[in-house]
Amino acid sequence: MKLHRGPGLFLFLALCVLGAGYVFASRAGYLDRLQARFFPSTREAVRLSPGDFPAGVAAPVADVASVPLRPVLIGFTPRGSASALLVATGGATTLDNPATPPGAAQGLLKTAYALDARAVLFAREEELKQALSVGAENGGVDMAALSVDRLASWAPTLRDAAPRTVLLVGRSRGQEAMAAVGVPDLASLRGKRVGVYPGGSSHYFALWVLARAGLRTSDVRWVDLPSTLDAGRALR
Repeated sequence: MKLHRGPGLFLFLALCVLGAGYVFASRAGYLDRLQARFFPSTREAVRLSPGDFPAGVAAPVADVASVPLRPVLIGFTPRGSASALLVATGGATTLDNPATPPGAAQGLLKTAYALDARAVLFAREEELKQALSVGAENGGVDMAALSVDRLASWAPTLRDAAPRTVLLVGRSRGQEAMAAVGVPDLASLRGKRVGVYPGGSSHYFALWVLARAGLRTSDVRWVDLPSTLDAGRALR
């Protein structure tokens, strides 16, 4: 019996090609760009619930667990609120050398909850976001210590990773700081060179400090730095 190719075969192949194209465009982010350009009003809004930020610190028992054969990697960027994470993990490491330095103290997660965790330092928030999106099994991190604004702004781009809040690390009580040499008060910042990593949390804090001092952004000379860590090096 002779078989004949009907129109259904071509329709099936066309649907397969369209499906593969849709998956590729979604993974590559092309669909999000088209939606933001042609249908900006239909973009899904990020909604945060009170449960995302519980009142107090939740005990890391159920949601934070050790990964077999390796420690849990928690990424963070230099900021005041990271001090609680350093106490919990016993210090900071990097992705290049995640092992604990010899003689380092054990953190609260290890001593109180028997959880092996490492705090991994990132100089740029973009690097932290990328590490969180790929995961620790692919050269990234398992978790990340983020500020509330970063959690909201990164949610659309991290939708494939589906992150959720499991622990409140700390509350903001003036934990950011502006360091200066030879400046007795805020008004003396006029005409000074201010090194800052654009887009970082310290950048917005610097703008707030200038506003409190009655200074305009043009009253100081901004020096763009490649990362937050470079700010400390430039000051030294």
